[in-house]
Amino acid sequence: EKIWQERPVLKKSRIRMLEWAEIEVSSVKKIRNVREKMRENGVQWFLVSALDEFSWLFNLRADDIDYTPVVRGYALVGMDSACVFLDYEGICPEMNAVIYEYSQLEEVLSSLSGKIWLDKNKVNAHIYNICSKKLEIFSDESPITLLKAIKTNTEISGFKRAAINDGVVWVKLMIYIQECLDKGVKITELSLNEKIIKLKSEQVGFVSESFESIVAYASNAAIVHYSATEDTDREILAEGFLLIDSGTHYEFGTTDITRTLVCGKLSEVQKKRFTQVLKGMIAVAMAEFTEGETGAQLDGLARQFLKEDGVDYLHGTGHGIGSVMCVHEDGVGISPRFIKPIMSGMVCSDEPGYYEAGDYGIRIENMLHCREIVDNQLGFETLTLVPIDLDAVDVELLTENEKIWINNYHKNIKVTLREYLTDDENLWLENKCYEIYFD
Repeated sequence: EKIWQERPVLKKSRIRMLEWAEIEVSSVKKIRNVREKMRENGVQWFLVSALDEFSWLFNLRADDIDYTPVVRGYALVGMDSACVFLDYEGICPEMNAVIYEYSQLEEVLSSLSGKIWLDKNKVNAHIYNICSKKLEIFSDESPITLLKAIKTNTEISGFKRAAINDGVVWVKLMIYIQECLDKGVKITELSLNEKIIKLKSEQVGFVSESFESIVAYASNAAIVHYSATEDTDREILAEGFLLIDSGTHYEFGTTDITRTLVCGKLSEVQKKRFTQVLKGMIAVAMAEFTEGETGAQLDGLARQFLKEDGVDYLHGTGHGIGSVMCVHEDGVGISPRFIKPIMSGMVCSDEPGYYEAGDYGIRIENMLHCREIVDNQLGFETLTLVPIDLDAVDVELLTENEKIWINNYHKNIKVTLREYLTDDENLWLENKCYEIYFD
């Protein structure tokens, strides 16, 4: 406050209850589960300071923060009571907690005694210092991190419904791009961004994008987290690659999808790199592993084909995905740094890539649901329903199992989306997702 003189006024939350989440696992039960973890660690208090954890615990959502429908607040869970600290507007849903003003947090914390659980990665220094004056601090990862990462049956069903919506959006978008290129209609990165938002807003249950879409053509796609501006906006031409990374919040689930689309002629190297990235994505999707294996162990599967040529990508292969919450969620990941086990019920992305600076970028991203296959053996169910652009694939580099995976994946897309598309759109999809034949 002292140095940020023109800081925008923080919005007051218009809070809503996520009814389906409250019905499946009520906030009362979630608080009870947190107390079990508190009891195991001998603490009397737990401070919920991360906004996604607060929103998950009470099954609440709001619209204060762009792309992330969390509630701005704190919660303090005791062994016999719970209280929340909010600055909200309108009617607050009935909650299983005592409601305080947001500004009263320091006063309440200063009045406590005993042992308090703080996640130092998720609490600011000011709050930590207040607690350290009178309370014994137990500093460890929040118990909510893992509880939230393992999705419920209703959450998984919601992800699948969201995948259908976004599958329809992507088919319509890909047809639109192809028609514009064929007819010579000018499209740019920014105009495609607007088209994406329009298509999503037409879907049932649309809330917002889950992040600002990345629409990156040619050399712009080599910038991993590129964001088009008036100064950088490029026209999409009938040549090279177009990378689109986009996600959506619906009332029932969240998506995060990336596709690299062929706009025109590609070089042999470009097709080889695309195929290596695709093979890496498929290797993770097909992985079967024992309970206890980590994201770091799975990460190597995605990079192996690129590394055969001495190249790599400088980002993780996958991140957790929240349910109508943070599209990037902790608790699960596939990267060299994620040394925690991947567990049944977790949902994460699978997104290897390749980036040639100043020339082009490739990334292919699906969402995966980890589930038990047989006793102690885990595998993934692919949730995403968006075609892979086969025009970029060097079929000679694919194994028989990879061809089978692609054919089955595209068959599932055509069957699942059929009732949601027009006859012309289904015909386009049939032609786009042609079967790869074996020698």
